[in-house]
Amino acid sequence: MDRIILVINTGSSSIKFSIFSVSNKLSLVYHGEIENIFTTPQFTVLDAHHVQLLKRTLSSKGHESALHQLLDWLKHLPDSFNITAVGHRVVHGGNYFFEPTLITAQVIEKLASLNPLAPLHQPHNLAVIKIIRALYPQLPQVACFDTTFHRSQDRLETLFAIPKQLTNEGIIRYGFHGISYEYITSRLPDYIGEKASEKIVIAHLGQGASMCAINNKKSIATSMGFTALDGLMMGTRFGSIDPGVILYLLQEKKFSIEQVTTLLYHDSGLLGVSGISSDVRELQASIDP
Repeated sequence: MDRIILVINTGSSSIKFSIFSVSNKLSLVYHGEIENIFTTPQFTVLDAHHVQLLKRTLSSKGHESALHQLLDWLKHLPDSFNITAVGHRVVHGGNYFFEPTLITAQVIEKLASLNPLAPLHQPHNLAVIKIIRALYPQLPQVACFDTTFHRSQDRLETLFAIPKQLTNEGIIRYGFHGISYEYITSRLPDYIGEKASEKIVIAHLGQGASMCAINNKKSIATSMGFTALDGLMMGTRFGSIDPGVILYLLQEKKFSIEQVTTLLYHDSGLLGVSGISSDVRELQASIDP
């Protein structure tokens, strides 16, 4: 029986996964994703050579259903696999976690306290962790954090111009997409050689989008801050905006906190400006100017 590690990236609208064999120096066996999980979930699996093995539309929606479909597919593979551990991309480590961390009940509790800082991701990250924990209570799970890569930044780069008491309470710029930036940085020497150690700007573009300035393979500045709302326009998030707009909506337009939250996280970005979709593929196919 081949021992494997399952790696899961639970996003705001998808679950991406990879399966690595432990027996052969962490060689990739399968990878794929379940995307559009709240609209028309599509389950795709490829082998290590990127050959498509499966593509089907799922009847049920949501992260929990998507995870169960993935685990069920894994259970019924003709190959005999034994899951040794599960690795998770977790968006926010806050001021608690600065390196890959073995997940315990206490770790889950601390991560849940960060849900308001990444509401599109953190609750889903934790939901998947809890489901696997319930199904396989003895299975080790490890969290790797999007915020870790940016810990190399100068402290001044992380500060807002706010009273020190609030800064000391953890209201700072954390930065996100760090796992993506760390991977890209590790691969750059294969493409540009020694220039990979020079000053470079990397763009992470998807439903969530950000940019990061790299120097000597370390993060020195990034467009996202305290939450994953700041910076570039995204699929449904607005990116940078004058905070006075938020005050105006609250004071003059009488928006509730819930209405503002929905606007900021779900109704803006590409979806907001197009009025059609947050999916670039749908926008490119549209004839609407």
